[in-house]
Amino acid sequence: DVPDFEGLYQVSSLGRVKSLYRYSLFYKTMKSGKNFLIKRFSKEKILCPCCSDGDSRFFINLSKGGKEKLKRIHQLVAIVFLGDFYKDGLEICHNDGNNQNNRLINLRWDTHINNCEDMAKHGTILRGSRVNGSKLTEQQVIEIRQLHGQNYSNKEIAEIFKHSRRNINDIVLKRSWAWLE
Repeated sequence: DVPDFEGLYQVSSLGRVKSLYRYSLFYKTMKSGKNFLIKRFSKEKILCPCCSDGDSRFFINLSKGGKEKLKRIHQLVAIVFLGDFYKDGLEICHNDGNNQNNRLINLRWDTHINNCEDMAKHGTILRGSRVNGSKLTEQQVIEIRQLHGQNYSNKEIAEIFKHSRRNINDIVLKRSWAWLE
């Protein structure tokens, strides 16, 4: 059973969420002001996961008592089968780097540092020009460092690339874009 939704939803070790059979009664108020008692039967079914535009992780919309709650599927699988280790400061990691593969064998609890190392290893970490709102490309950063090596001042480089001197200084000193050689 999904925590907080016991008897309503279940999650499998394959990362699928099932809505369980249930019978519910509720009142519906019509425009005339009259209340009608409505009986609803819901069959068991595997739910289709959704993906938001900004994040490729699958989530599911669960409801209880007329209130809906979005839950990420990898979180449900990890909590149900591996235990809830959020309180210990751990994160859920995808072993293969595919955040849509929510099978139990692909998930583990680990530290933030190890999760970041995994993302770098799998090439899924957002950095450089892949970050939304990035104003420079990798090639431009390399050019900035080359110009600095040719004795251009940070002020001159900032004027060429239309950036602040502070930003250019951070690039040159590798306080930003440090991963880029």
